[in-house]
Amino acid sequence: MTCPPSSSFQGHDQDKRSDVVASGIHAVVSPHNAMRGWITEWILGSGGEDDETRVSRMSGWRRLLGAFVLTLAVAGLSACGGDVSWRQKVTVTMVTPNGEVSGASVMEVSWSGGIPFIVGDARGGGFKLTGEAPVVKLGNGRHLFALIDGMDSKLLYQLRNKDGRGASMKDNSRAILGLKEPLVLPVGVYPLLVTFADINDPASVARVDPDDVAASFGPGYALSSITLAITDEKVTKGRVDAVLGWWEAYENRQLDGDRYTKLSVPNRFANSLNRLDFQRGL
Repeated sequence: MTCPPSSSFQGHDQDKRSDVVASGIHAVVSPHNAMRGWITEWILGSGGEDDETRVSRMSGWRRLLGAFVLTLAVAGLSACGGDVSWRQKVTVTMVTPNGEVSGASVMEVSWSGGIPFIVGDARGGGFKLTGEAPVVKLGNGRHLFALIDGMDSKLLYQLRNKDGRGASMKDNSRAILGLKEPLVLPVGVYPLLVTFADINDPASVARVDPDDVAASFGPGYALSSITLAITDEKVTKGRVDAVLGWWEAYENRQLDGDRYTKLSVPNRFANSLNRLDFQRGL
């Protein structure tokens, strides 16, 4: 590797150069550039060093430089991973014998593209959701919950599949931030809907069929719509806690009371759910 002489050299100074050769690396150093000479000598060593000392020092320098360059590269690539975040308001509207009722929740969603040019799990990135499940109060101690699992990607799914067109994450990010009207979710991407036969008993959780809500709540009940809208409202907090009095006692438990998810349990559905299905990051 040859370092070009400074363009400020004039006259005889241009001819006053010394070659430093070490370990197969060639460099040209100007006596008029003290800093360049010092750095070159520090990297390559002086002529008085033995080979073992020079190789050991250069190996350490290369490791130091490599770690420094890698740190800068990762930081730079992470910054250009295409991160985007937004707040979305999820509203569930039910038809009841006494008219329509709704429950809504504001969640914050962030998406990171991870580190470009890296594949697999090492790339990082993905979705992060902060918020809680919308709760629809139906009266007489009955409630409908729209669980938050998958809520982070529902909006993206809508954008990617609207009118049958696909789009890149970059395009979807721009579309998300520019949304003016609420999006009505198709049934195919509805979140899991649940209720409790006894609101004081977490093990009594039961699935609600969006196409047959009356089977869970009785005649006259139906699901009208689930919508998502971009908003600047604050993230909703405390509505799930207020309804579920047993909430604090189940921080590290599944809803059937077991500490772990198991395949063979009497109440498999309750065992498959926990607090993270109702609330995250709060």
